[in-house]
Amino acid sequence: MSEIDKKLTEIKARADRQLQETLMKQLSLPFVWEDSKRGIPNGLLRSPVFAATARGDHPHVSRRPLPSVEGVDIVYTGIRLSQDYLTLWAQLIHVAREQELGTRCETSTYKLLKAMRKSDSGKNRDILYRMLAELQATAIELTQGRYTYTGSLIEEAYRDNESGKVVVVLNKKMVALFQRDQFTKVSWDIRLSLTKKPMAQWLHSFYSTHDKPFAYKVETLHRLCGSNDKSLKQFGESTLLKGLEALAEKTQEHGLYFGFSIVDGLVHVTHCATTRLPNKPAST
Repeated sequence: MSEIDKKLTEIKARADRQLQETLMKQLSLPFVWEDSKRGIPNGLLRSPVFAATARGDHPHVSRRPLPSVEGVDIVYTGIRLSQDYLTLWAQLIHVAREQELGTRCETSTYKLLKAMRKSDSGKNRDILYRMLAELQATAIELTQGRYTYTGSLIEEAYRDNESGKVVVVLNKKMVALFQRDQFTKVSWDIRLSLTKKPMAQWLHSFYSTHDKPFAYKVETLHRLCGSNDKSLKQFGESTLLKGLEALAEKTQEHGLYFGFSIVDGLVHVTHCATTRLPNKPAST
């Protein structure tokens, strides 16, 4: 390599480092959204990190590559997470959204359960504490855009058993996943209205990441959502169909539109729950 080439290489490397530092400073700014939304990185919504399954005993996996859409790469370690874990994690991110990541985020057991529309019972508290511990015991390598986040979904979590106060610390590097075009503001009301319908919740989050949804193969959605269905036929004709129907029904109840059709193994979604239904004419 000539001296000129070496100099050019050094200049490029220095420019890349400066750009990286500048971007990370920008990304360290707080990110905010409305109380009616929850901001979630697209890579988590377009993959089976939080699978379309009910909560229960799930196997532990170590450094398992997970299926995802083009442009997203995921390697995951921990128990298999369900949609209930995403609801809790999204609420923790919501609480922490107006402060710098990496600092103590204080809330309470009561507030977390209330936000998720669950009663403050002993059983629900025990489930919540277990889920916090299991989220902390995860390791994820998520490449989304130009950045890769490597770390736990929760850096630290501890609580005061007498007062019910909960303190959570989220890795400050996670902010790289919240670039302007890399996360989606998901309707919280619609999500909670689909509680106990994990397939519908996954579909709601997945299609919320699409301004104009592509036609996806039933097989592709089966792979991306992490369904337990062994039969693709059962998944398409039962689990997926029921999930789409539940999502369309709840979306309409919230004054929005979500239409779909399944033709020749392809799922067509005509809208992704972001447009208001037209006003009905006044009755005469």
